[in-house]
Amino acid sequence: MLNCPARRSAIESLAIRLRNIGSSYKTFMNATLKRNLQRIVALLCSAALVAWFVHSGKADNLAVLMARVQPLQLAGLIGAFVITYLLRAGRVFDEFRVDTPVTFPGILRLTLVHNAMVNVVPFRGGEAAFPILLSRWFGVPTTRAVAALLWLRLQDAFVVLALAAFVWPGLYLKRMTASVSPT
Repeated sequence: MLNCPARRSAIESLAIRLRNIGSSYKTFMNATLKRNLQRIVALLCSAALVAWFVHSGKADNLAVLMARVQPLQLAGLIGAFVITYLLRAGRVFDEFRVDTPVTFPGILRLTLVHNAMVNVVPFRGGEAAFPILLSRWFGVPTTRAVAALLWLRLQDAFVVLALAAFVWPGLYLKRMTASVSPT
C-alpha cells in the first residue's frame, strides 16, 4: 500500500505544502519581528528626545506658555490642524481616485508620511517621498506621481499668493480704492 503511486504523490504534496507553510511562517515572523523592532527603535528615539527636552529645562518655558492657552483655543487649533490634513489628503485622493485603486485612508497615510518627511529630511528632500511612496503603495508610475506633485505645489503657490494679496498690509485697500475712486 505504501508503494501505491497515488498515496505517494499525496504524501509528497502534503510534505511540499507543509514545507511552504513553514517557509511563509518564517517570512511572516521575520517581517513582523522587523516591524516591531522598527517601532521599538522609534519609540526609544522619541523617549530620548522627550527626556532631553525635559532635562534641558526648556519644558518649563513650554509649560508656562501652555498655561496661557485656553482649552477652547487649543481645541480649535487642533481641529484646524486635523482639517488641513484631511483636506490635503482629499485633494490627493481626488487626483488619483479615477485611474488608480487608492483608498482615502491610504492616501491620508501617504499625506501624513510625506509631510513628516518634508519636515524631517533636510533640503526639502522629503518631497521625493511623495512619488516614491505613491509608486510603491499604489502602483502609480513615477512620472505621473512627480507631475501630480508639481501640480499640487502649483496649486499651493496660487493659494499662498491669493492669501498674501488679502493679508498684505494696504494692498487690498489700495486695490479697492483704486476701483472705486473716480479718475
